[in-house]
Amino acid sequence: MRKAEIFFSSLAALTCLVISVALFFLITTQPLWPFPALYFIELAVLAVLAWLASLRDRNSSPGFIWFITGVFFGFVILSIWSVGFIYLPVALFLGVAATLSDGRHRINKLPLHLGIFLLGALMEAAFLFAVIQLILRSNY
Repeated sequence: MRKAEIFFSSLAALTCLVISVALFFLITTQPLWPFPALYFIELAVLAVLAWLASLRDRNSSPGFIWFITGVFFGFVILSIWSVGFIYLPVALFLGVAATLSDGRHRINKLPLHLGIFLLGALMEAAFLFAVIQLILRSNY
């Protein structure tokens, strides 16, 4: 089960890095340019951190991976009409890795981890809305 968890977290990180780099270079001509780069950097870093957490294999790893999964689902839902849908596979891969990590650690904390998942989604929503406010106030 550990190999499957590492496989899905690795797949999530690799997919996220490929998507982020491709989008980074595709939309550099957008008038709002510096702001989308924040999202791509944030998501790539978080995907790599989730992968490292699955490699490190601590008791806190499942909760951390659930949090990052929540961040990705928050991003996917709030930006579904732009690039969010492209990151859906990453969110799903991380969700599988988090579920496998829970099962492997024999942790019966699903309600807690779902709360951590929702916290990650809400924090991502707050970050997205803060960046949008920054864009609107900077007269773009």
